[in-house]
Amino acid sequence: MDNLQNSFVILIYRDMSRYGGIESIAINLIKNCEENYIDAALICDTSNTIDEARDLLTFDVQTILKNNISQIIPKILTKENIKIIALGPWAGAFGVLFAHRLLREKLKSKINFAIGVFHPREFNLEHEANHQHMLNFLFARLVGNKYLYFMNTECKMTHERFLRSSFKNNIVLPIPVKYKKLEWRCQATSKRLKIVCIGRIVPFKAYNFSLPFIVNYLQKCGIDVQCDIYGHGSHEANLLVEIEKHNVNNYVKFKGLVPLEKFEETVIKYDLFLGMGLSAIQAAQLGVPTILAIDQEPEYCFGYFYQAPPGNVGENNISIPRYKIVDILFNFAKLDNYERNELSKKCAQATKIFSINTYITNIFNNKTSEVTSIGYIQYLYCNLYNKLSNENDKIRRFARFLKRIKTKKLIFWRGV
Repeated sequence: MDNLQNSFVILIYRDMSRYGGIESIAINLIKNCEENYIDAALICDTSNTIDEARDLLTFDVQTILKNNISQIIPKILTKENIKIIALGPWAGAFGVLFAHRLLREKLKSKINFAIGVFHPREFNLEHEANHQHMLNFLFARLVGNKYLYFMNTECKMTHERFLRSSFKNNIVLPIPVKYKKLEWRCQATSKRLKIVCIGRIVPFKAYNFSLPFIVNYLQKCGIDVQCDIYGHGSHEANLLVEIEKHNVNNYVKFKGLVPLEKFEETVIKYDLFLGMGLSAIQAAQLGVPTILAIDQEPEYCFGYFYQAPPGNVGENNISIPRYKIVDILFNFAKLDNYERNELSKKCAQATKIFSINTYITNIFNNKTSEVTSIGYIQYLYCNLYNKLSNENDKIRRFARFLKRIKTKKLIFWRGV
């Protein structure tokens, strides 16, 4: 990261109020910059942020739009380069407005801009309304196509289809993860197989909702299994219903959120991790034998983490061999200590490509990332996008609030 020493890095992400993969990426990138003595800041909605975000140099989106940037972040004036990394389409639209403000203030700095895509349906998420998909589509076509970079080939391919564009010149960069040494060790093969899942409780992480059935089946086969599910999301109530439906309240537990700093000490206590995305990388990196689940797939997985193509963290791809989750769990339960430790090493080795140290430098190797001007139509559209998306976000937050109330009622009345 030596060539970033005279740069100011700006990370933009909309909502830092919840724990999740993208939030972790933003926090880890800022911390990595700080550790390497690189000036960096996070721009987000600061009205409700998780504790880890409060410890960083953070600025509110509305404050940035209403004031001179050079007065709010005076250090920007002293830097030759300003690197803006937007995480997702909304952050991308705000990033354009931010770059426009910098250009208007006639700073002498060179401005580079990039938009990260960390989900195969980042621009057309299933829980968002169709008008939001159209807003994202028009944003990419009017402004952002050349600035996009993708976390893997699957994300690139799905966005080529949705945005009807070719991204052959756009870069692919695996998720940035800070190096952790292998910590997990199989101490003894206990009678009870302990499984852990950490991630959002949402429909595309369908394995969460099939686990009560799978655990029930394994118990009937004589395999003693305990599964603890950590996370948050819109479908917590659905998960609780499934647990009760299959009568596995004593074996499958929904345990709520795990703070980022508690992730390591939580997962290494278990025999096996099942999940996808950043949490699967982090678990495998620690050496926890990790089963890689598949996006929107309740019954099948890609096998163990090292069996998936490099960079894939659960994105659905019909060309990749897949296995039944129940079969993997059944076979794992029969392994001895040596075999489990060998799986641990293979999973940890497969995470070596997910490096954070050169991540920011590699983003801006793309020559098209430099911003010299923002067109008037682009500026007007991003303003419109920002206003319409804010209204949509208010509706989504209210819906999440109602679902949380429903979940708490279920826990209280059913004693799940």
